[in-house]
Amino acid sequence: MKKCRSGKKTLDRQWQATRSKPYLTWVSAMDEIASRQEKVRKFEEFVDRRLKPDLVKAVAQRDKVFQQQKVLYPSAVLLWNLEKNGVTSLRTMVNLGSEVFMQADVPDTRHIFVDIGMGFHVEFTWSEALEFISVRESRLAKYLCKL
Repeated sequence: MKKCRSGKKTLDRQWQATRSKPYLTWVSAMDEIASRQEKVRKFEEFVDRRLKPDLVKAVAQRDKVFQQQKVLYPSAVLLWNLEKNGVTSLRTMVNLGSEVFMQADVPDTRHIFVDIGMGFHVEFTWSEALEFISVRESRLAKYLCKL
């Protein structure tokens, strides 16, 4: 009889050991899944609260710089062509606002006024204006690299 009891106890222990291991593994797996889901939720919350608004601001700043560069390049090409061809007078169309244009005659094109920012305009010669535009383009390019 002792043999049967010890054999039964051995079987009971083995059965309980095999029964409890999958349960513990399943519980720990569920805890791990819940932990990962919580980490994912926190990361998504961080992305939504912090990174997305920062991205929107950076894209807006980048677009503003691109707009400034878009204005500078045609101006530089125009000045270079004026200087190359030796143009002294000019007839052009000027935008008065709201897409209303007016014809303008410029009798002396040796000096031009350039918007340097914050509403200030400086009178430059063609070569000075080209130099100013190249400096401004390089600064804008550096600023873009920092973004």
